[in-house]
Amino acid sequence: MSVGLPLILHDNRFEDAVPVASTTAAGFSVLHVRDWRPYTWWKPATLPATVKVDCGSVQTADYAAVYGHDLGTRGATLEIRGSTDNFVSSSDVVASIVPANDGPIVLTFAPASYRYWAIRITGSTAPAIAIAAIGRALQLPRRLPLGFDPLGRKVRGDTNRSEAGHPLGRNVQFEEWTGSISARVTWSWLRDHWQPAWAAHLRDMPFLFAWDPSDHPTETRLVVAADDYRAPTEAGEFARLTLDVSGVA
Repeated sequence: MSVGLPLILHDNRFEDAVPVASTTAAGFSVLHVRDWRPYTWWKPATLPATVKVDCGSVQTADYAAVYGHDLGTRGATLEIRGSTDNFVSSSDVVASIVPANDGPIVLTFAPASYRYWAIRITGSTAPAIAIAAIGRALQLPRRLPLGFDPLGRKVRGDTNRSEAGHPLGRNVQFEEWTGSISARVTWSWLRDHWQPAWAAHLRDMPFLFAWDPSDHPTETRLVVAADDYRAPTEAGEFARLTLDVSGVA
């Protein structure tokens, strides 16, 4: 995986089988970590706590992501672990972080293969997590073109005016971010990597888009795709892939 190239994150080992938590607070199902919803949560009752999954066979991962959490506020540590024997004697730390804030977390690491994968949380106060993923990242082969705007946003809400038209204020519901994932790609990459991801997840489920995972991981967005993508022919064995996406800023 090349450093700094944009990542599309959707592959998730927690979807290979039912994840199991070592401890869960009442009303916070562990299944919420894999539903791609930022408003449903898993929370352990005590720490340390783990969420592990038996993939059924050896599976490879090269990234981990957490979206929607208060690990930073709670001063917790997050570890990504792999095991060959369901964490009996094998428990390798693949990556770890002590988050400085509650923004999105994206960890990349050298591809590792295990049958059993887990996240482990340590600390003194139990945090809550909305989305957790461990899997294979879909990396764009090039950086985004000039003009990509990672910070622009649109206010969604109601603008209030007086009977004479004077502005009285605005009821802000949320701020929306929209962007275009665009890259010059080979036809083989489009067929071998993009189309399987589109059919498996991207066309009908939210996913994470990290435009600059190395330097700006907290600007990772949970997005949904537009109804279509475009891939017109360019010179040689290339196509121009373009997909419009939107999410909460």
